[in-house]
Amino acid sequence: QRLSDSASAYQRTTMGVLRLAFLSTATLELFASLSIAMIALYLGLGLLEQLPWDKGQAPVTLTQAFFLLLLAPEFYLPLRQLGNDYHAKQKAEAAATALLEIFNTPTQDTQTASKDDAIQSHLSIVKTQSTSLLTFQALSWQQAGRTRLAPISNHIREGERIWLSGESGVGKSSLLHLLLGFEKGYQGECFVYHEPFSTLDIAQWRGRLAWLPQTPEWVNGNIRQNLLLGIQPPSEQEIQTALEKSQCADFIKALPAGLETKLTELGTGLSGGQMQRLSIARALLSNADVWLLDEPCSGLDEDTANAVLETLNSVSKGKTLLVVSHDTHPISWADRHWNLTHGGLHEQSIQAIA
Repeated sequence: QRLSDSASAYQRTTMGVLRLAFLSTATLELFASLSIAMIALYLGLGLLEQLPWDKGQAPVTLTQAFFLLLLAPEFYLPLRQLGNDYHAKQKAEAAATALLEIFNTPTQDTQTASKDDAIQSHLSIVKTQSTSLLTFQALSWQQAGRTRLAPISNHIREGERIWLSGESGVGKSSLLHLLLGFEKGYQGECFVYHEPFSTLDIAQWRGRLAWLPQTPEWVNGNIRQNLLLGIQPPSEQEIQTALEKSQCADFIKALPAGLETKLTELGTGLSGGQMQRLSIARALLSNADVWLLDEPCSGLDEDTANAVLETLNSVSKGKTLLVVSHDTHPISWADRHWNLTHGGLHEQSIQAIA
């Protein structure tokens, strides 16, 4: 029923947008066409010397009339373009509204528990795990009566690489979203070293993170611009080193324009494996020490997935990794394997899975 309601709402919204788009475009096209037709009528009557107010005389020659008719569509082109610009403005406003919700997200958690109580609770958790970078204590997330994340209790040490698996819907991706700081209202506790997650300087924490989603995000521009988006510009040598480590150097050299090759939001012209390797290169250039990866092999064939995982193995040594991946793409080089179920988090042997 929820899926049906969602699809119906999406259909109504889409058709409403299309109705407005077609009506506005048709209106502007009508005015432009009528304007050009009026010019053609004026020139035609003028050449026939039949203008009501100037009979027996032609205001222009035949050559001039043809020239003006050729210019008329170009003259009214901005009127046609107005419709496209208006819809682009509407899209930008919608995107800005969504971004403002993120920018206005409070960085302080609104839980009623005091900071001192949280610290005391935390000290009881981490005194046996003093080297932990992340500590989870009964961390869960419920929203509108639905469990988004099953309760988990564990810790991640600095430089440790964790493979998180589990069936769909238990909250693997939700855990990553919580760690990115985009979600609030979770239950339980999460700590970074000795500090509760709710009191962190979220901007400083995100500066330590590299986020590799299932489908890498790109912007219209060239490969170089996408690699350097949002980071301090590195040297050419650092760029080349990152490309070589991520195994991007060879296929980029084969492109006609190299790093200046144009890239669309969908990564047109590159394969899934190449796009994932580019996202790894981008993570390397960010100098982040904590990597969060959500299904890096999603949509890749087995050989390409294995090649991407091998690349990750070689470049992520010394980094703290939490990588979500199904059992169909086992990560044998991980230090620990967590299996998340609706009943909670269970640690499994890497050797047994491999």
